Amino acid sequence: MRSNLAALAVLVLLGGCVTHEYGYTPGRDADPEKELADNIRLAKAYIQEGYTVRAIEPLNRALELDRRSAEAYSVLAIVYQIEGDHEQARYNYERALSINSNASDIQHNFGSFLYRQQQYKEAISHLLVAAENIRYTRRSISFQVLGLCELKLGNEQKAEEYFLRAVRLERGLPVASLELAELYYNQRRYNEALGSYERFLEFAAQTSRSLLLGIRLARVFSDKDREASYALQLGRFFPGSEELAQYEEMKAND
Repeated sequence: MRSNLAALAVLVLLGGCVTHEYGYTPGRDADPEKELADNIRLAKAYIQEGYTVRAIEPLNRALELDRRSAEAYSVLAIVYQIEGDHEQARYNYERALSINSNASDIQHNFGSFLYRQQQYKEAISHLLVAAENIRYTRRSISFQVLGLCELKLGNEQKAEEYFLRAVRLERGLPVASLELAELYYNQRRYNEALGSYERFLEFAAQTSRSLLLGIRLARVFSDKDREASYALQLGRFFPGSEELAQYEEMKAND
């Protein structure tokens, strides 16, 4: 779940689609600003549909129209990020921000990219720009990734603060909810852990990690039926997982 978070957080920001079938023909528009916008939307549509390589051509056309289009550079950065060319992704994110450092979506996407590159301190500096902009509609996701960065740095108190801010802005964030549940469990704040865990279950399917946490919480509250149910799911859907091995060790030590 953690490994997929940044990619999802980026792609959710791509916005609407414009494809050839929707009536856009490259080079047709007499209005350069409209043609610029159409090319960028076409590139985003290709990315959303999984045709990442096709996005490069309309982005090149967009940059021919405006060499200072921060949005075009930022979408090009996403293309390189998906293709695994991290050097070019960074270059294009930095190019975009050199043109428009106030663009919260670009700051968020770059911060999420840096999180995936394990450059947590640098990621935080960019994510904070997005999270602190009260007009930015995805700031809840920025707070969520900030929490993940702080966890990686060992700052649990700060991570908790960011996860709480994330779920207060948007209740249906399973990553933040599960991380809070585990933080609370480790701090023996079991009622709060259970509340966050149940919120997680409202919005996400079980994972091997969440099932093991559910088993541990069920044991705290002496809920043998729930423990048995989660244990059954863990064995059935995640055979050979590390979490199943941990549960079997837990049972052996009873």
